[in-house]
Amino acid sequence: MTATHRFRRLLLALPHFHDERPASLTEVATLVGVERDVLLGDLQALAERYDEPAGFLGGIGVLVDGDTVTVRAGRFRRPMRLSADEHSCPRTSRE
Repeated sequence: MTATHRFRRLLLALPHFHDERPASLTEVATLVGVERDVLLGDLQALAERYDEPAGFLGGIGVLVDGDTVTVRAGRFRRPMRLSADEHSCPRTSRE
C-alpha cells in the first residue's frame, strides 16, 4: 500500500462523510471499493498524526463508534486541486 493509494481512497471516501453526519463505515468502504478495515486504517492514518507536516491544515477529527463514523473535516468541503499523477492513480479493490 502506498501513500498515493491511501490518499486516493480518502479522496473517494471523505465526501460520503459530508456535513459531519454519521455514516456506516461498511457502506462507505463498499462504495469506495475496499475492505472495511482498509478504510478504517486510512481514516486512522488521517486523524492520528504525531507531527504536523509543512503546510498541513489541521482540524480533522474522526469519531468511530462501532460501524458508525463521523468525520469533521471542514477543509475538505470544497473541491481539491490534484496533480495529474494524483488524479490518475488507479483504483484497486484491495489496497
